[in-house]
Amino acid sequence: MNSQFEYLRGVEPVVASLQCGGWLATSPLGVAIRIGVIGISEADARAKFGESLGRWIDILADGDAAASNGSGLQKSVIVHS
Repeated sequence: MNSQFEYLRGVEPVVASLQCGGWLATSPLGVAIRIGVIGISEADARAKFGESLGRWIDILADGDAAASNGSGLQKSVIVHS
């Protein structure tokens, strides 16, 4: 996929332990896509962050392709915790 958003695939999240249990992984400041996910462990939060970020990159890339050929973006967004 050749998209202006491909550079985001290498972004590492900022992770923090939650007082109530679990881990929060968020986009670092200054990144074009701001997302956050919660996992049961640090590794789980990092994995979920990577999956979610990849989905958003694909959605944005599809939007670019749709805009360039005149069709509308028709894609569902699935949010999970």
